Amino acid sequence: MSKSRSLSSGQPERAEVDAKVSCPIVCGDYYRATGFFFKTDAGTFLVTARHNVLPTELSQRLPDGQSQTIFTSERTLPEITIYLRNDADWDVFQTDIREAEDVRQTPDIDVIGVLVDFDPTEYGYCVWTEDDIISEPPTEDEIDVVGYDGISFPSPEQEHDVDIYRRQLGLPRKLSLMNPLDSTDPMPTIVLAGVDPGAEGEYTGLSGSPILGESLVGIHAGDSGVGPIDGMKSGDANRVIYSRAEVLLELLTE
Repeated sequence: MSKSRSLSSGQPERAEVDAKVSCPIVCGDYYRATGFFFKTDAGTFLVTARHNVLPTELSQRLPDGQSQTIFTSERTLPEITIYLRNDADWDVFQTDIREAEDVRQTPDIDVIGVLVDFDPTEYGYCVWTEDDIISEPPTEDEIDVVGYDGISFPSPEQEHDVDIYRRQLGLPRKLSLMNPLDSTDPMPTIVLAGVDPGAEGEYTGLSGSPILGESLVGIHAGDSGVGPIDGMKSGDANRVIYSRAEVLLELLTE
């Protein structure tokens, strides 16, 4: 990890326009999250973090072969409401993983793909493909999370109401992370992490967001505190955890 980095970057910021690389979703009646779209020969899938809808234990395989649990989720929320921006309004689609034509997931990976019956490109949304995935670890100084955090959604004190959400949903957040990897690092396992040195702003709702560099880098899973980094005290930064985008090839194209 030899790159030098500025600690002034990484502050969460409101996107000036919606680049339509991700979309807000609500799982069940209340759980706010983010999804994006990935196309294979089987069709177009909504992709999000598996723990948003199914009980999941996210673990990291350590170099010594041991496994370390990062977090455990016990929620089961099979119904997903998907919001797609349509000019000044939102169109709404609903799916249920119990009834969807094709659902790709495994307990070992905190990612799920649900086949959808609409075309996101008709709304101007980016739909990623396997050509957008690079097998090597990202080496950019910064990588970006683009998703819908707690500020993007209506107040969590309100029940999920489609009409209210269509009126009050805001723009996504762009969260720039320091990337601790470089070309000399060994190939990491499924779970990677970037660092938000500012550790400010809402993280709630970002799970399932795409992690972007020069290509699709990963899928946001969660965050945790870190120890001192480049002279920072513990608590001054957050580790943002994500699944490598390459897991989509395993889940959705095989």
